[in-house]
Amino acid sequence: MDTRSIQTNSVLTLKEIYGPGRIFNPRTSFQPLRWVQVDYDLAHLDFYTGRELVVAGDMPVLCSQAVATDVVIKLLKEAGLEMASERYVYSTAEEYREMLRKLSKRNEKIVLQYLHPPGELNEKSYWIQPDLLAYLNNKASIDQLVPEENRPFRSVIKPSEIPHQLPIVIKVASDEPAAGGDGVVICRTEEDLRYACQMFKDAESVVVEEFLPIVRNYCVQFVVTAKGEILYIGSSEQVVNERGRYMGNWFDRREVPEEVILTGRKIIERAKMLGYVGVAGFDIVITQEGHCYVLDLNFRLNSSSVVLLLRDQIEEVYGAKGMHLRSWKIQCDFDRMIRVVRQKMEKGRLIPLSIYDPKASPYRDAQGYLSGLLLGDSREDVDHLNEQLILEGIGY
Repeated sequence: MDTRSIQTNSVLTLKEIYGPGRIFNPRTSFQPLRWVQVDYDLAHLDFYTGRELVVAGDMPVLCSQAVATDVVIKLLKEAGLEMASERYVYSTAEEYREMLRKLSKRNEKIVLQYLHPPGELNEKSYWIQPDLLAYLNNKASIDQLVPEENRPFRSVIKPSEIPHQLPIVIKVASDEPAAGGDGVVICRTEEDLRYACQMFKDAESVVVEEFLPIVRNYCVQFVVTAKGEILYIGSSEQVVNERGRYMGNWFDRREVPEEVILTGRKIIERAKMLGYVGVAGFDIVITQEGHCYVLDLNFRLNSSSVVLLLRDQIEEVYGAKGMHLRSWKIQCDFDRMIRVVRQKMEKGRLIPLSIYDPKASPYRDAQGYLSGLLLGDSREDVDHLNEQLILEGIGY
């Protein structure tokens, strides 16, 4: 067994970011949300509640029981990671809602990553007020939060006013939560345009944005701590498919342009002035002409936030030159997946970060999910490892 261990006690934790006396809730509401993971099942949304457990420190976290089973905790400990010491665990939608009611009655302050529909949680329970969260995450707000020179040509219009021109990018402009590429349609063909018009026909407004020739796509992340400090925690290069769907992140020592980081800092400084506290990730791209543009603002923890918080420790322990964050929907038997992951861990090639155990799921047909960091000497080496995992039935 590989004895390498990531010393998470030296990592910036959620407790240090948000301060004492708060509860972290990464779950979206169980009520249908139009622009959050619209093509995913409930098990997948529960899977996301395990993502930040290894960087929570002493901050209590609300999570699905399927991401905190004995099997999952044991494997993460073998990887040198420590789970949140205090967990509020739910199984079903009703258990989740009952937990919110109890926390609200106790006047607990909850750090939500996604706004919940009115009436589901007392507004006094939000640590960051819902109107601020809604404003900061609304794609229309980029016009006020991002410097003009770093905004692509864009306009906020009614869905009925969508122009018939190609190529363009259409995004919903809403106070409702959006994530993972939902609520965004890249229109290259007439068929794409018809699909976007149908998808957004009931939205109050949409953003129509110029299509950019992108060569580098970064998720640039900052923290505003409860003490008022602004910290740059790092950037990762995002993998996005031709439909605009998020496919993971690369972490290596390729230099991030200074303009990208400075642009992100200007945004987080404006958000701090408005009262925001917490992690924020900005999608900032470089075009073929070398221009720097901001495409999206996410005032919450992002998929790659955990790795950025752990990155220094991971690089010190493993010395990997190529690191790729990925998620898989498990295709093989869950027990086999655990054996394969443990084997790759022992070789120093994979660090599991979050696991969804379908045996603890309330959903009859639930599959397992895995999020992990692939490690190698180069990006090509890491890509080869991912191909091996797929052949072994881990997922796709």
